[in-house]
Formats: sequence, structure tokens, C-alpha cells
Amino acid sequence: MFARIALASFGTTAVAGMGIVAFAAPSSAETTVTVSGSVTEVGSEWVGATFSPSAAFGPTVVIDVTGLTGDGDWDEDIYVEGLLTYFDGERTRICNPELEVDTCMISTDDPPQTFNVDPSAANAVITLRQSNFPDYFPLAGNFTVTYAVPSTGSGHTGSGSVFVTLQVLDSADGSWARALEAGLIAWEKTVPVNTWQPLPESSDVVGIDEDEGKVFLGVATTPDFPVDLAQRQVDNGWGAYDMYDDEGALESVFIPAGGSMFVWTQPRLYAVWGSPPS
Repeated sequence: MFARIALASFGTTAVAGMGIVAFAAPSSAETTVTVSGSVTEVGSEWVGATFSPSAAFGPTVVIDVTGLTGDGDWDEDIYVEGLLTYFDGERTRICNPELEVDTCMISTDDPPQTFNVDPSAANAVITLRQSNFPDYFPLAGNFTVTYAVPSTGSGHTGSGSVFVTLQVLDSADGSWARALEAGLIAWEKTVPVNTWQPLPESSDVVGIDEDEGKVFLGVATTPDFPVDLAQRQVDNGWGAYDMYDDEGALESVFIPAGGSMFVWTQPRLYAVWGSPPS
């Protein structure tokens, strides 16, 4: 339910995990990615392309490569790989290379192509690859897509709005069900989906039972987020932190107290507690 987006104030940088967390698109969200520049083959990739923006949100995304040129063995045909599909007039093309069922190809000579974003896509990386046989080298850089339903300008979905309850659990053993049954809810708020929502400030959440007297650092999407990492993010003002497994899959996200998230479904948020200052 979370994804990292790259903007100036909530930007992704070379320091892993720095960013703010969101999971749906306001009405002004970017849904067109322009890939442009003059690229050169360097080693096993094509260097020189720019991707703007670096993150797109919506049920569809338009990819525009008409401003992309290259030298040497450059070919105008480009493979698109990731959690996208598109209809070519005859059949639906699936761009996920792991399925090995279809090929998604666009050309710098053709108009921008509209792709459907897979509903499972959350900060999913989209790679562009040269069609030159036999190497098929990728373009250096990429962009991400997140499936999201745009909200209206008011921030609500209209008279038929769906509401969910944001709950931050103070759970010692990590069991969501047992924490709810025991009433271990540190903070909650009912909100409409497809809206930006602020998370509580540190002073607004008080620990109970074994967390009594501790400092509320923020929330995580798993109950076992490392406290030292959360404390580091808070102390340095570094914002949210993403944790990945050995295969590059997103495992957990930490959002500091007072941060914001975009709500599009019922999230599970666990309180992360730090020791009080000495």
C-alpha cells in the first residue's frame, strides 16, 4: 500500500529509502512520462536518456519516446518492460518480462503510447530496452508506476465516497488480529479513500502497556521495523525509509510521525517506539 515518489521535497536519492510515501494520485498527478535525450552505448547500457517525471500515478500511463535519439547501433524500436499492458489493435500486449508471453514495443517514430497500469503495481520499475539483437541493452535509468484512482479537485471521490479507518496499532507481538481484539490501538481516524491524510505527530500518540513512556517515532507497514533505522530517519530529518529483501522486493516502509500518506485502501500501520531522551 505504499510507494516512494520522487519529487524535490519527497525525493528519492542515492541514500536508500529517502522519500515520502503515497499510494494513489491526486487529480494533478503525472500520468505521462517523457523519455528524451541523445543516448550513447556505454558498456552494457545506453546512457544519456532522461525520464520526466521519474514516478507516474494512475490507472494508465503514457510513454513518449519521440524525443529520444542515439548513435552507433541505435534502433528506433524500444522494448517496454514492467507491470504494464496495452492493446495494439489486435490483442493485449503484456509487458511483464517474467511472464514471457508477449512483447511490448514502441518506436521513436510513433506517437506516444498509452499503457494500462497493472492494479498490483506499487512503485513498480519500468525499464526501456533497445531492440538491437542480440544484446538488447537497457537504457540507463528508469521510472516507476503506481496504480491509483485519481481523486477530484476537492480531494474526495464524490457523494459515493468510501471511508476507511486509519489505525496505528500498539502491538507487542505483531499480531494485527490480537491487537485489535485487545484494544491496542494507539491512534485512529476515519478518512475517505483517495485523499491525502496527515499521520499523527509524536506528541499525539501515547504508548500503553510495555510501550508506556516511550516516544512515538512514526508508523511502519510491518510490526518488526528496526527501531534504530526509524530513530536515524527521525533524528536526521530524512523522511520515510523503504526496506527491500535480497531480491529487491519492498518489505516494509517507515513513515515518521507527522508525515503524510495517500489513502486508497485499508492500510495496516504499526507504531514504532523509541526510547525517551535521557
